[in-house]
Amino acid sequence: MCEKLTGIFHMNPFIPAHEPLDYGGQPEKREVILDCSLGVNPASLDKGILAAVSSAGKDGILEKLIKDYPHDDSVKGALADWFQRQRAGREWIRDGCFVLGNGSYGMLCAINQLFLGPGRRVLGLSPQFTAYIDSACYTGAQYEAFLLKEAENYRFDGTRFREAMSETYDLFILENPNNPTGQAIPLEEIALTAKRAKELGRVLVVDEAYGDYLAADQTAIDLLPDHDNLIVTRSFSKAFGMAGMRFGYAVVSSTGGIAAELEKAAIPFQCNNFARYLAAEALKTKAGLKDPFGVTEIRKEKAVLAELLSSLKKETGRCLSMAETEPSVPIFMLYIGDVSASGHEDPEAEKPDLYELFMEAGILTVSCATYPGLGKHAVRLMLPPEEKLPVLLEAIKKVSAEIS
Repeated sequence: MCEKLTGIFHMNPFIPAHEPLDYGGQPEKREVILDCSLGVNPASLDKGILAAVSSAGKDGILEKLIKDYPHDDSVKGALADWFQRQRAGREWIRDGCFVLGNGSYGMLCAINQLFLGPGRRVLGLSPQFTAYIDSACYTGAQYEAFLLKEAENYRFDGTRFREAMSETYDLFILENPNNPTGQAIPLEEIALTAKRAKELGRVLVVDEAYGDYLAADQTAIDLLPDHDNLIVTRSFSKAFGMAGMRFGYAVVSSTGGIAAELEKAAIPFQCNNFARYLAAEALKTKAGLKDPFGVTEIRKEKAVLAELLSSLKKETGRCLSMAETEPSVPIFMLYIGDVSASGHEDPEAEKPDLYELFMEAGILTVSCATYPGLGKHAVRLMLPPEEKLPVLLEAIKKVSAEIS
C-alpha cells in the first residue's frame, strides 16, 4: 500500500517506507491504575505560572498573545539570565545563543533538516529517544545505533563510542541524561566526543531534554565556548512540567554560525506567543526556589526503588534489574536479565514481555520493544508522585514474582 500511494501521489518515499518507532500517541485502552509512561513531571504546576495565566487575561496581555504572530524573542534574554544566575562564568551566554523550537523535538527535527538528507548517515546511542530516529529516517538519512551492552548494565562507554565515530557519518548525537535509562554522561566524556567530532568536521548534538534534573555544572552548555560544533537541545516539557505548551530550544556557540542556519531550518514562527510568555514566567518562578525541580524527592524515591530491586534480585533466578541511571533523574529503565547457575546472563533464554506484566498489575510503562538493541524484556518508567510510590513498589514485587 505504501509503495502504491508513493507512486500515485509522488510522496517523499522515505516517510511511508519507515515504520514509526516512537511510543507517543499510542494510548493504552486497558484500565490503568498508575501511569508511569510519558516523561511528564508528576508534581503540580507552580502556582506562580498559574498566576501568570490568570494575570494575562486580566491585564489584556492574553488578547495580544493570541492575535499577534510570535515575534517577541525576549524569552531568549530570560533564558540567558537563567543560565548566568545558575553559576558564575557564563557571561558569554547571550540571546543569540538560543534558537526556539516546538519542544526540544522541534529543534531536533530542524537539526536533522539542516544536517541530514538522502545518502547521509547519523550515529546515535541506543537505547535512544525513538522519535529522533523517526525524524532522521524521514529525511532519507540512515540512522545507525551504537549499542549499549546489557552485560555492562547499559552503561555509556565513551571510548568505544569515539572509536565508532568516523567521516562516514554526517552527524553525531548523544542524550544527557539518556532516554530511557536516565543515566548521566560525564561532562569530560562529552567534551572528548565533541573534540573528536570537530576533528572529523562534524557536529555533535547533545539532547538535554531531562538536563534540568542534573547539577548546574553538568550541562554540555558549558562546553560551547570551546566547541563551536556542539548543539545542545533543551525542553520545558520535563522538569518545568509544561509539556502541553510545546516549548523547547537549542543552545549554540555565538561564534560558530550555526544559529542563523538553524533558524532557517526551523519552521517560521516556531513557539507560539503563549508558550514564550509562560516560559519566561516559569523561569522567574523557578529562580527563587531552593530545589526548583524536586530533585531531593527524586533521589529518595530512586533509592527506595534500588533497595527493593536489590533485595528482590537475591530472591529470584531471573532478575529484574535497573539499568545504569542517575539518582536525580526521574526516568529509569527496568529489564529482565536471565541468570544461569554460573551467575552469568543467558542470552538464549526466552524473556517475558515486561510491558504486559506491568499492565497486568495496572502500571502503564513504555515498552522498549522499538528501541534498537533492546526488546520486550525492558520498559521505561517515570517516577510517580511520592504518595503513589507504594503502588509502584507493590507492582514491582508482583512482576518480580512472575518472572522468578
